[in-house]
Amino acid sequence: ESHVIEICGGISDYNLNIWAYARADTITPKLLKTMKGAGFNWLAYGFEGKDKGDQLQAVKMTRDAGINIMGNFMFGLPGETMDDMKRSFASALNLHCEYINFYVALPYPGSEWYAGLKEKPTDWSSFNQYSEKICADPETVRFRDDAYHTYITNPEYLSMIKGKFGDRVVQELRDMAEWRFR
Repeated sequence: ESHVIEICGGISDYNLNIWAYARADTITPKLLKTMKGAGFNWLAYGFEGKDKGDQLQAVKMTRDAGINIMGNFMFGLPGETMDDMKRSFASALNLHCEYINFYVALPYPGSEWYAGLKEKPTDWSSFNQYSEKICADPETVRFRDDAYHTYITNPEYLSMIKGKFGDRVVQELRDMAEWRFR
């Protein structure tokens, strides 16, 4: 925390508009206030953990500091069921993040998951979030795509976005919702 506060002190006079990643279990009101003063207007959190209390507390503190939230959620982790993914999505709806990213878990090289793969990719040019060769579960990909569409077309979400960012951003979200992965 002291290192981030020191950095914020060094950049606070530059009138920056910054976003960064943070861990929900490490932030404090003092840190958030300092970050906001230095120009941090967005924080992205990974909400993959099971401790919903930390998540709700982080969202409240971040909002109280006047910082927007980008929520990152992962679907398809080893051992995760469809019910688990539905609970994660319900949590995303409950957190009311200003923006959301839903990812499909991938077995990255060096991870235990990757080490356990029977067939490992040899063509790294196709290794990405959308590769069918890497993500073998089309049901998880469909769930992710449907979750994103449902989130950005949710009337409650669009109302919040309109109040914070205006009609133009709402229209951009509606335009995005017209495009679906197949």
